[in-house]
Amino acid sequence: MGISVLQRGLILVLCICFLRLIWLSVLLLISGIAPANQMNEKSYNSALFSGKCPACRKGDIFKYPFSRISHFADMNVHCANCGATFEPEPGFYFGAMFITYAFNVVLLVAFGLGLYYFVELPEAIYLILIAVLAVVVTPLSFRSSRILWLNWFGGLHYRSDSES
Repeated sequence: MGISVLQRGLILVLCICFLRLIWLSVLLLISGIAPANQMNEKSYNSALFSGKCPACRKGDIFKYPFSRISHFADMNVHCANCGATFEPEPGFYFGAMFITYAFNVVLLVAFGLGLYYFVELPEAIYLILIAVLAVVVTPLSFRSSRILWLNWFGGLHYRSDSES
């Protein structure tokens, strides 16, 4: 019972779209994006993708840029610009673990299915490649999930310079 050409094509298209989305997310998190308006204020999305403070959209959430991979988990305690706290309570980021898990599961399943259906390799090689991808993607999903969790549940609301 084999897989039809149409099913293979659909799986290929879905895997390519998903991996392209992940690649664009990586590029945005590494480089950030420029503000879209003339007043030089970051929009919600640009602040989210560049890892900026939810309250002022200027201060960095993480101490080091993503390019310093050995320090990918080091976070600032407070915003250098507005003083907002990035850890409202002990264990605040426990819920972000579930977002990291979801990111990794979706990515690894798509990658694994793509490999399985389009590349013929021994089963041990599939497992090794998936494990390597899991290690490579962990810093990205860790940062992304913490940024999302802080923006969604951190209780920090945007206030522009004119409101301060």
